[in-house]
Amino acid sequence: MADPVSGGELSRRTFLTVSGALASGAVLATGESAQAADLPLDERQTRMVLRVAAFGARVPAPLPDFGESGPAMSRATADRLAGAVAGLPEQRLALVRAAADSLLQEGLVDGDDATMLAAIGKRAVEPDKTDGLIALVALAAATVTRQVKPTADDLAKVWLAAIARLSASTKARVHR
Repeated sequence: MADPVSGGELSRRTFLTVSGALASGAVLATGESAQAADLPLDERQTRMVLRVAAFGARVPAPLPDFGESGPAMSRATADRLAGAVAGLPEQRLALVRAAADSLLQEGLVDGDDATMLAAIGKRAVEPDKTDGLIALVALAAATVTRQVKPTADDLAKVWLAAIARLSASTKARVHR
């Protein structure tokens, strides 16, 4: 089989490897399973919670694996989110939805880590915006590690305080 880029031969192994990787990515991007399809969040809200989960698994420092396979960031999946969100009361889900929608309005689902840091850091110190953000962060944390409950507000508050401090210190360094 000719490689359209180099004009050389594309091995069967390379073709199958690339095809498999692309198919795996498509499965991840489309929600992964029937369980994930039953999420009480819309597709954009789901993507936003997963973006916060992946960000939180790396920033301010990578989370330990807590005995689970792969790095925490790799567990920011729709299936894991579906498991974490199961059984959350509607009032809590409403907070998560509102926070996700607010972050989506700022374009954060596709934002880089610096943008996420600045926006979440700013929101973390705005008292009228923290309830939903705390609920979203707790759910995001429970998505990447089963050691955390999706209602772990204390952990979410600690993480948000760290993000706010990191964001403020980053701004201070930039302005010097």
